[in-house]
Parts: sequence; structure tokens; C-alpha cells
Amino acid sequence: MDIESLKRERLTDQQLALWFLAHSSPRDVRYNIGLAMRILGELNVEAFQLAMRRLVVHAPVLRNTFPGVGGIPEVVFNPLLTPALMHFDAHGWDEQYLARQIQEWHYRPFDLSSDCCLRFALFECAANEWVLVICAHHIIADFTCLGIILDQLECLYLDEIDSDLQCWFSPTQPFSAYVALEQSSLLEPSAGQTDAYWLEYLRHPPSALNWDPRWRHGDNSVSSHFFSIGSSRCRAISDFALASGVSVFSVMLSAWAVAVARASDHHDVVVGVPTSMRESQFRNTIGSLFTVLPVRLNTGASFNQLVRQARSDFFSALDHRRFRLSQALDALQVARIPERNPLFQTTVNMLGKTGKSRWIDLMMAPPTVKICWAGLALSHYPLHQQEGQVDIALEFVDAGEDLRCVIKADPRHFSLAGIATFTQHFTQLIDRLLTSPGLESGALTQPPQVDFNVIPGPLNACPRGATGAVSLVEWIDRLVQIHPDRIALREQGQTLSYQLLQRRSLRLARRLTQASHQHGQRIGISLPPGIDAVVAMLAILRTGAGYVPLDPALPNERLHGIIEQSQITTVIGDAQTLRQKAWPVATLDVHTGSEDSDDAIPALFDFSTVSGLAYSVFTSGSTGTPKGIDVEHHSIVALLEAAFRALDLQNALVWSWTSAASFDLSVWEIWGALCSGGTLLVVPSHIRNQPDRLLSLLDSAGVNVVTQTPSGLKNMLTEFARRPSLASLQHWCICGEALPGETARCYLSERWDLWSFYGPAETTVFASIEKVTEELVRYAVVPLGRPLDCATLYIMQQQQACAPGQHGEIIVGGSGVSRGYVGLKALTAERFIDDPYMPGKHAYRSGDSGYWDGERVHFCGRLDDQVKVHGHRVELGEIERCLETHAQVRQAAVFLETVAGLERLAAVTKPVENGAQPTELNLREHLRKWLPSYMHPTRFVSTPAIPVNRHGKLDREAVRRQWAVAQPTSADVPPRTVTPGRGDCWRVRLASIWRDVLGKNDICPDDAFFEIGGTSVALMQIHARLQQWPEGRQLLASDLFRFPTIRALGAFLQGDTVSPLEGSVSYCDNRRRHTLNQRRRKPDASGSQGGQDE
Repeated sequence: MDIESLKRERLTDQQLALWFLAHSSPRDVRYNIGLAMRILGELNVEAFQLAMRRLVVHAPVLRNTFPGVGGIPEVVFNPLLTPALMHFDAHGWDEQYLARQIQEWHYRPFDLSSDCCLRFALFECAANEWVLVICAHHIIADFTCLGIILDQLECLYLDEIDSDLQCWFSPTQPFSAYVALEQSSLLEPSAGQTDAYWLEYLRHPPSALNWDPRWRHGDNSVSSHFFSIGSSRCRAISDFALASGVSVFSVMLSAWAVAVARASDHHDVVVGVPTSMRESQFRNTIGSLFTVLPVRLNTGASFNQLVRQARSDFFSALDHRRFRLSQALDALQVARIPERNPLFQTTVNMLGKTGKSRWIDLMMAPPTVKICWAGLALSHYPLHQQEGQVDIALEFVDAGEDLRCVIKADPRHFSLAGIATFTQHFTQLIDRLLTSPGLESGALTQPPQVDFNVIPGPLNACPRGATGAVSLVEWIDRLVQIHPDRIALREQGQTLSYQLLQRRSLRLARRLTQASHQHGQRIGISLPPGIDAVVAMLAILRTGAGYVPLDPALPNERLHGIIEQSQITTVIGDAQTLRQKAWPVATLDVHTGSEDSDDAIPALFDFSTVSGLAYSVFTSGSTGTPKGIDVEHHSIVALLEAAFRALDLQNALVWSWTSAASFDLSVWEIWGALCSGGTLLVVPSHIRNQPDRLLSLLDSAGVNVVTQTPSGLKNMLTEFARRPSLASLQHWCICGEALPGETARCYLSERWDLWSFYGPAETTVFASIEKVTEELVRYAVVPLGRPLDCATLYIMQQQQACAPGQHGEIIVGGSGVSRGYVGLKALTAERFIDDPYMPGKHAYRSGDSGYWDGERVHFCGRLDDQVKVHGHRVELGEIERCLETHAQVRQAAVFLETVAGLERLAAVTKPVENGAQPTELNLREHLRKWLPSYMHPTRFVSTPAIPVNRHGKLDREAVRRQWAVAQPTSADVPPRTVTPGRGDCWRVRLASIWRDVLGKNDICPDDAFFEIGGTSVALMQIHARLQQWPEGRQLLASDLFRFPTIRALGAFLQGDTVSPLEGSVSYCDNRRRHTLNQRRRKPDASGSQGGQDE
């Protein structure tokens, strides 16, 4: 767009950029700015509203709207437009609910094409107590402007109530005069010098900041962290600034650049500095009068050098502040980054010094600081805003004795815990920089030992073992003496008392000993879940052997492999299972000898020992060979005692058994029920995956303790919502997978406790526990919590313990660590390591990634689920959890696929209800809020069911196989009005539009838009033209960034599934090669040179 058209449109360069951002993402609220104040005193609401209406007469810019016609922004003055004032009755609201309502009101988007871009809200909390919130879109106001608006409102309000207080505001230049000045300055001869300065200063700009995924692990519902730099540290900053001949701002800017460089592994950092453009004549002008100046800092220098560089560069930037950033980016051929600023991804904004303005005095001030407005007392009310404009930003107020600060971040890159950790590192870094300002950058930018690698040691350094030297058998026998007639097992109308369970196990154990079974052997059990299976387990334990569940549904080859690997000599089954399989070892029918009368009392014996083998469970191995895990009696006893203490579990409860015996959760279900003196309800296999029948059984049987996997919870969520009675339920125990917060929220109730357990099978079922609360379901994944008192946890990375917030591998130690893998010595040595803090003990490397936030452990996915997509580390589980927070998605699975040599992400989603499928557009919009673009799947498939394995866990391989036959989501794919064979027609149509808008004839299908002269404004014109096509009505402006070539965009519009990165990979590679060649170019004989080395 030329200067003349800018004059006609009456938009500043900043307004044009803001309009473009709003038009690209109409629901974006990152540029809503506001002030919130608590008011004490008698406020006349009617007078305030009248004053507000008079205000817009004095400031017509507040009545502007910003529609777009053909992709070109216009300014339309609407003389009837008045800011809205909403009055909320907040009597009886608690502070948490009030804050949430204020935040929600502030985050309502503006429609720039028709809305007044200024609004007010009054929350009446009590008699003479209010919270006033003013909200504006940045396109018509900056923060200084909000203070001016309140100043003028004060005078008008006092006039409306006929107050004796004196107040007036003098006339000032209108905003249109500022626009005219900016436009004329761009035509002055000095404008060429300004352009040349920025082209030289920003030549060969650094690549975008790349953040480690650990920064975003945790709750990201809020992305602002308020803190204060206290008096002693503030004095040190001021003294250093004075001695160095620089300002406090230069010191803070330099320290921030070093902190960002260290956290993102960059040394060349561009920091955006928001700067007021209010020269003397515009000091009190209502409007948006600011710019953002890029300051480029090489953090390789010492801090003494860096602060002087920051001061010099910032002053030079001020001298050349009237420039067009978008024009500079186009001239520099800076590659656009979807939804990120291509030049700087961090900013530092000093809002001012206290004493200069009463509104600055109020910013981020404690409640004790009050100002007077129209005879009323005002104090600061915290408001989260402008989160995500850049990756991470620092704002601060110089309050003399301290610096009031807030760090804001993009939730796609930083969680609240990540920001808090960054804040800690930043403040500690300031101390080190001021202490050693002459230190070279190598020492400054590397995390020192005392910072990142603080060794927190183990969580729960002294795990408890079993309190008594008892085996499972001895524990059960003791309970038989206490309550012999209590029901131990219930299965479809059959019951078995503790005494009869003991007697039947004794008879079967006697037959096993007669068959010369030796202590420590493994005996197989091929029985469906039921009374017979538990009798067989207890009988095997009595002989001193360990039981190995053999699922009858497994293929013969796998069963034979398990038998051979674990050296099983006998398999116990019933007539049916023993007949169906060709067992390679001796067999024993569990019912043989059961005709003996239960009244006959067999002799009591028990050959089990505390350190003896209790069971072996086989899990799938990454190599395809199943892994058997040997667990001893004392590990199970320690687990049960610890879990009973954590749950404060009562005796004689009814437990459900819903897991396969070959799944280690069954150990908790079976022995947890029996060792607590409870009753174990066997859930028939055929109703476990029928939510309606399962819930009916749990309710009618009066079950008190239910154990489920998160996948199981999701499966029965719809049915549970219809009948959430379960009158007897006391405990939900969830384990086996990451528990999504949105899923857990649906099961919260005051009538029962919801527990999230974590633990690999190698550490005896559970190692940590977390009671799920309203606070914790805000996380995408409910935290793992703290270790049970029988276990210890470490977060380790490269054999060093991680500091809080730093993610690493979860290592589990304590009493639950098993013997190792059956017959796999090399793998056992790899995974079962020497405990780093407990000599002579072993710990287990879980392969899970997590971090400690100072209160609890958080799960970040499997290390083997971590993939790389175009150089970025990606956790598949993180994308799945984000998709599952969408209101229409019940379950999601994500995997990496390779198509035409390119790796890209694919997502399979299961809708909440069949038929209510979320569109691909909706899913992409949802992901765009929380995840960076490189984590967005290329393909989406909707399916009525996502495969899980026999243990109820996600079966990724089955999902991958399903992908080959599933159909892409079609709800919002453009109509295929052109057949796939006629792609050239699409390219011809697109090329015609590009030629018209760019004024170029030689455009090739693989030319990248911004490389051949495209600009942001031109992009919007193309978007407007495309929306006139039926196929382009749902096209987002951001899609043009994702598909920057005619070929890629044509394929997308035609309905072909195309990677958003495919179209830009060649462009980015070409730009990268070009930049590297420029940097390598040596000075020629004439003295001219290319880019300097970085």
C-alpha cells in the first residue's frame, strides 16, 4: 500500500499492523488493554455514564470503527457509537469468583468493523465498594491514553455531580494531527536515512527463539507472573546504573536479554521496546501513539559492555523511531512465522516511574497504595492481559525503593510454572551480573551449578518398607482368624468367605506340593478373572512359588514364549482353558479335588517368605519380546500399607476387579481388597467395556473402591453423566496412563475422593499419589503428585538431578522396585540402576519424562513418545491432551507419519457423541490457542472408537493401522469443484490473483509469497479475493502463512491433504542458504562487504 492510500485510510503504521492481526484472528484478545481499580466511596453510576457519553464528544477517535473492504482497512467514524458500561451486582461473590468474572469480561473480543473499541464495567461488591474496569483495543488506545481517559472522565464526572472540587483539562491536538505528522515524516528526506539505518542495523537478523518444551509443562490457563524486585537488589541495580552512566532501564534490558539468550540457547537477541510517540503537543492526545523499537543485543559481551551497547542502541533507535517495521521486514526478506513476530519474540517495557503520574503510581501497586479520583479512593486491582503478544515479555514500574514487575508469556511456550521458574532464574541472574559485570558471556549465558543444577535429592528420601515381616499369605491368614465368615469374593451370585478361600487355597496348594513344585518356581494361571483365579493365586503363593497370569485370549506363540522365558513347569486352568490350548508343560485343573467338602479343615501351612517371589507379569516390549517382571512379597505389602495410609482406607469395603489378571493393576484390586478385609466384586469380562451395564453393577453392588484407567473413564463418561449416582462409592483410583484434567473434572464430587496414582509395573503398581481437586484439573494432565511413603522419586537428566521446573527422566526407588526382567539380564542392568542416593539399593528408570514444581511431580509424556518434527522436540502425548480439552473431543491419538519423504503429525479423534464431530477448522483453532504451530497435526481423522489394548491403554500401532483406511475429516474441507487431475487450473486462478495484487507477471508455482515482494497488506488483499470463492470462505488469513506458495495453497484449496510446512520448507531452506552465503562473503577489494559474522 502506498503513502497516499495510507493518508486516505488515516491509519498509523501501528494501527495497520494491529488491524492485520485482528483480521487474521478475529477472536484474538491479546491486544485488549485495560486498567482495573478497586473504588471505595459513594460512586454515582448515572453521573459516571453521562460523563462517559460526553467523553466521546471530546475524543471522536473513540467512535472510530475499522472495517476492511477487499482486504484494505478503512476508518469509519460513527457519530452514534458510545462506549458500553456494564453494571454487575457482585454482592456475595468471593474474591476468586470476582477475579474470574472480571477476567472473562476483559477477554471478550472486539469486532473492529462495528464495535466501539472502548468499554467499561462496574462490579458492585458491597455498599460503597466497587471494581472499575476499563478495556480498550490497542488500535485506539495505549496505556497512557487510558490514564488520560480517566483524567478527563474525572472532570466530566465532577461536573455532572456539581462538585466543588476543581478539575479541568486543557484542549489538545486531535489524533488525526498525529496521523498526519507520521505520514508527512515518512515523506521527508530524512526518511531515507532512517530506512538505511534500520536495514543496516537489522541485516541478517537472528533466527526465531527456540524454547525447550519444559517451559510450557504445567497449567497454562494464566500466563502472567507478578513479582517485585526488592529494595536491596533494586539499590544494587541503581548503583550499578549510576556508576556505569546508564539508566535503570538499560540495566534491566541488558539483564533480560541475557536471561532470554540463556533460556533459548541464542546469543544474538532482538528485544522489542514499546516506546511512546507522544511528543509535547500530543502529550494528552487520546489515541494509540506508540511504536515498538527493535534493540539488537549480542549477549556474548561482558555485562559492562552490554549495558553501554543497550544504551547506545536504544538512543539510536529513538533517533530513527519514525519508520515502518513491516517495510523493513519486507526489504530484509525476513521469513514470516505463523502467529509470531518474525523479528523479535520478546519485549521489555518500562511503564514509567512513580511520582510522574498517579496512574503509574497505581500500576502493580500493593493494596495499601491509594490515589484520589473525584473524591474517591482508588487502589490497584490485578488484571491479566496482553498474554501471548510475544513469546515472553517483561513489564516493570520503577517505584524507587523497588521495581514492580510482571512477566507475561505465550501459553503455547510457557506455563505458569515455567514463568515462575524463569522469574527465579532472571532475578538470580541479575545478582550474578551485578557481582561480576566484567565476566565474559560464556560464563554468563551458561546455567551455573547453583542455578539449574541444584540437586534437590530424592523426593521422600527415607521410604518406608513393610512394617511387619509378613507375606501376603500370612496377612490373609491373620484376617481369617479375625473375621472368618466375612465375604471375601463375590462373582455373579456366588460368594466365598475368607475361611473358605483359605481352605480351597490350602487344598490346591497341597496338590501343587505333591507335584514336587519347589520354592521360588513360577506357576502359570490361565483362568478368567474370578473366584477360581484368586484361589489359584493364593494357593501358588502358599507353596513358596510365584504366579504368572496367562491370558487365555493370547495367541499360542506368545503364551509359549512366556512359558519358556519364565521357565513355568505347570499351568493351572479350568477344563475349558486347558482343553483349548496345547500347553507345552504339565497342567492342573483348578477344580480337581474341589469335590472335597468345604467343611473339611485341611492342615494350615505356608511356605512363602517376605523376600520370596509373589508374581510375574509380562508387558509388551519395544523389541516385540514380552518382558516379565518379578515382584516380591515385601514390595506388595509395602505398597498396600502405604496406599492404605494415603487413602485413610477403612476396613470391609467393597472393591471392584475390572482389570485382566495379567495387568499389574489387578494386584492392587485383588490384594488391596483382601488385605484390607474387604470384599472383591468380580466384574464379568463381557460387561467391562459396556459403560451402562458396568455402572449399573457398581451401583447395585454397593462398590466403595473402583480402579480404572483414564481410557476407561473416558469410555464411560457419557453414560456416567446420565447416572452419576454410585451412592456407595468412596474412592476412584485412576492409574495406568496420564489423567487428562478435563476428564478428571467430570468425576469430581464431594461424595467421593478421586485419586491419581502413578507407577510403572517394574516398581509394584504405584509409586506416587495425588488427590485430584478443582485446582489440579486446570492442568492439561493431572500432576503425578508426591511419592507414596514406600517409594522415592528422582528427576534426572544426564545423571544429574534436575532443578525444579526442569524436566528429566523419572527415576523410581524404594521398597517397590522389583527384581528385574525375567531372563533379560542386559535389559535389567540398563533399566534397574544403582540408586544414586541409597547405597546397595536399586532404582528403576521409568522412561517417563517429568518435572518437579516444588510441590508435586508433573508428567510430560514418554521419552519414547518424543519425536522431532522439523527440528523441534514434540511430545505426542502433549498434543493428545490438548486435543482432549476440546469440548467435542472425547479421546485423541497422535502419531508421526512419513509421506513422500516428509515427516508430519497425524491426529485421530473420537467425538463426544457420534455425529457431533468437530471440524478440522475448529480443532486447528483450538490447538492454535495452546500449542506452537510446529505441534499442529497435518491430518485429522474422526472415528467412533480409538483402539485400546487389552489393558485399556491407547494402542498406537492399531491407531496407525487404522489411519491407512480412515477418511479425513470433511466437515470443513472446501468442495472439490476441481478434480485432482486438474490442479493446474487452481494454480492458474491463484497466479492470476497474485499477479493482480503484486503487479508481477513472472510468478512460478513454487515462489514463496514474501520472497517475491509480498507484504502483509497484500496478503490481506489476496485473502479478501479468495474469500469470494466458495472454496475460500473458510480460509483463514493465517492459512496463507502456512501455505506460502501457489502450489501448496492450490493443493489445500482443492482439498488435498498437504503439510502446512511442505510449502514453506523449500523457501526457508533457500533463505537459510542465502543468509549463510551472505555471512560467509568476504570483503572485496573496494572495501564493501557482506554480512558480518555472528
